[in-house]
Amino acid sequence: MADNLVDEINCYMPRATPAEQQLLFQLACEVHEVFGESFERVDELSYRLQAVDLVNDLLSKARELPQLGL
Repeated sequence: MADNLVDEINCYMPRATPAEQQLLFQLACEVHEVFGESFERVDELSYRLQAVDLVNDLLSKARELPQLGL
């Protein structure tokens, strides 16, 4: 699942502004790391909901980065 999410994030890179690209790159790195540490498999609904919560937390943290101006 982490690889799929990172692939999806990478699809948006060419259309993103430089600030958004920085945010997307950071998000892709963190998604891959966190999912690798947290989940071996994500095939049950409860794990998918946990994965969504993790991504939301990562997005919130990334948006707080002051240098991005987002």
